[in-house]
Amino acid sequence: MTYQFIILIVSNIRPFGRFSSHLPRIARSSMPKKVFDAFVKKVTLDVRAHYHVGERYLTVRQVAEKFKVAYATAHKGLRFLEDLGMFTAVPCSGILVKSLETRLGISGNRVVVLSFSGGKLFNDAIADGVRSACAPHGITVDIGDVSGREVRSLSFGDHLLGLGADGIVAASFDDSALAFYHAMMNGQDIVSNVPLAELPLLPVVHTDNARHAAEAARFFAEKGITEVLVGSSRRFDGSDLRRFFHDRFLGFDQEARSRKLTVRYVHLFSPDAVAALDSFFSTFSRTKAVFSLEMVSNHILAAQFLRYGAPVRGNNFAVYDTLDSAFVHQGLPHVRAFAPSCRALGAAMARKLIDKWKTGRFTEPLCEKI
Repeated sequence: MTYQFIILIVSNIRPFGRFSSHLPRIARSSMPKKVFDAFVKKVTLDVRAHYHVGERYLTVRQVAEKFKVAYATAHKGLRFLEDLGMFTAVPCSGILVKSLETRLGISGNRVVVLSFSGGKLFNDAIADGVRSACAPHGITVDIGDVSGREVRSLSFGDHLLGLGADGIVAASFDDSALAFYHAMMNGQDIVSNVPLAELPLLPVVHTDNARHAAEAARFFAEKGITEVLVGSSRRFDGSDLRRFFHDRFLGFDQEARSRKLTVRYVHLFSPDAVAALDSFFSTFSRTKAVFSLEMVSNHILAAQFLRYGAPVRGNNFAVYDTLDSAFVHQGLPHVRAFAPSCRALGAAMARKLIDKWKTGRFTEPLCEKI
């Protein structure tokens, strides 16, 4: 008992790194590597969220209590981070924060991709883009699952922290301000593709919907098109418009009006959609064109060209959304897209994370349009 009491006193009054040789009898942690790595990430997030360089960090025992790990695990984790340059042990001062980053740099960091869109093709394309940006830096990428979770709740913020990720790429979350704020205030790096008015400090990379849609209207007018059918699986009356779609609609409509284009807006799932498509395609000519306003409608409209035998030329069919650089439909030539692809968006979101890890802060502007 006496010997154990002395060990505890020494470890509490001396910097842990200086006395590792005096602690041979503390059992090595049997914690699995995956769990240990998650614990180290939690400590790292805690430092980044609540401390500045030069400030005193917790004692080994306080770390063990805060993160609910064994004393030996806390000791091992702190020594590990000291070796990586995050902490320094100073006599009579304790454990001080030396850096908010480790000497490992960004190699070995882990990004988790989360999507609330529910569309597998969209989710996979975003993840592929993230991987393409992360792979050259030795950053691993995993896809998380949010099915069945209440993404508006504070508990979802705890879930984000529990992922053990260095960074999170969040796609299509437009109602998760509380959860994101909670996670960010606890040191979690998050980049979203949806700006949240309630959370202006959220780093965002999103598509400039109005600008790209307006570019499409301008393109048609300059190519001699006078009449455009704009198709979408969403209604144009405002009853189910999300912000991104609303911006696309307005961007195209305003530019089309200024260019004196005749535009037919067709909700492709409405009862009168078949009649509207038949009326347009049965009299198809060189001055007519089709524009698909979102990904779901791409294939529906492409099928109409095949059904009516209308030739696809470089100026009469365009889409907004694509998985990659162009829209591909069997039996048709590649179709031009006017907005960055889902893969390009995923890569841009990942690069914002990478730039933050390299420089220590997110690049300005915090909300970027591509």
